[in-house]
Amino acid sequence: MMFFVVASVGCARSATSSSAKAAPAPVAANTSSEENSVPLLPVGTPTHCPVTGEAFTVKANTVQLVHNGKRYAFCCSDCKPDFLANPTKFAK
Repeated sequence: MMFFVVASVGCARSATSSSAKAAPAPVAANTSSEENSVPLLPVGTPTHCPVTGEAFTVKANTVQLVHNGKRYAFCCSDCKPDFLANPTKFAK
């Protein structure tokens, strides 16, 4: 008899977050021209999540945003609301 274990790799925060945790408040989208003026980080770019510090490689579906003229990419969609709630804490 064979057993297979499927490993999931992703945001460390997602694996440790409690299911009892309340959902984050909705975050308004950045509608400024700044978002469009700074190009997306290309797929395959190695980077670090500003919220978790996790190293990852940008994929086609990587969540990105612009803050003060700099583009930030996040390891998972859960990190974007935290960044937007306190960008000065995470922006470098």
